[in-house]
Amino acid sequence: MLSRQEGCATDKVSNMNNYWIVFALCISHVIGEAIYSRIGRPDAVKIKCGAKTSNMDVEWSYQAVGSSGPPIMINSLNGKSGKQRKGTAPMVNRAILRESSLEIQAVETDAGQYICKVNREEKGSHSLYMISVTVNPPSPLDEGSQATLNCQVSGPSPLPSVEWLRPGGVVAGDSGMVSLNPVALTDHGEWSCRISQGEKTQDESLTVYIKAHTTTPVKSDPDSISHPSRSGLENQATHRTSWDAGSQNVTDWSMLGLSLWVWLPIGAGGLGLIVLLVTGVFLLCRNRRMKKRRQKIRNNGELLKANYCQCKSTTSEGPPQKRT
Repeated sequence: MLSRQEGCATDKVSNMNNYWIVFALCISHVIGEAIYSRIGRPDAVKIKCGAKTSNMDVEWSYQAVGSSGPPIMINSLNGKSGKQRKGTAPMVNRAILRESSLEIQAVETDAGQYICKVNREEKGSHSLYMISVTVNPPSPLDEGSQATLNCQVSGPSPLPSVEWLRPGGVVAGDSGMVSLNPVALTDHGEWSCRISQGEKTQDESLTVYIKAHTTTPVKSDPDSISHPSRSGLENQATHRTSWDAGSQNVTDWSMLGLSLWVWLPIGAGGLGLIVLLVTGVFLLCRNRRMKKRRQKIRNNGELLKANYCQCKSTTSEGPPQKRT
């Protein structure tokens, strides 16, 4: 009797083990991989099916985040003929089937669940998470100003945890947003947004540039030592501060990308060229006037000479003689 009960118990245990093995195999088909991709990433995202697909029918489908409807087909491949058929998913024109993998170009709003079927049997369900890492306002930041670092992750539930690491690896916050108020020079460098889900961790870097706040020191006047009155010192300080501000504005003045010290020689050269042109025009006009005057004097001299010769020839014949 005991042996019979022991045999039944052994059979139940073996059956339970078989059930657990079958359940584990079913779970292994459904569990997929978590894939992280940054928005604006230049290279393609590669999603592996997780099963052999050689000479088999393969179908990839997509289910958007928050969608309760059936998955939408992306692409399918006939294992015998090698013919592909496109579906109606949003990324269908950017998706390519390569052996047992699906490659998506220029990913942006493609977060969701990607399901791979082989011979109409589901072999993998992979989660694609999209990551956005930004700083507002954009870098470079002014020392003493305010800024916010954002790291947002969109994708299927459950979402991974997010934390920020300062330059040097020190944790700055356990959320996707870090406020810098005020911005300090120690904030300069490479920040990291760390995304963690289970045993998988991925870091997305963001370089923050800080511009130091510069002040113009006021130099003391040695002559002020002999005039220790407070009003005189304040007047000198005010005058020097305004002069320094004016000189700084003159130094920083620029037009068309050229500084003041470049425009000064250009202006001097242009002024010299204008003076040369005016002088040349003046000399040309003067030469013409002198030429006309000489020509006029020459014409008048020839006319006087002709009149003089005519008068001389008339007087040489003498007075007329009387007839007898």
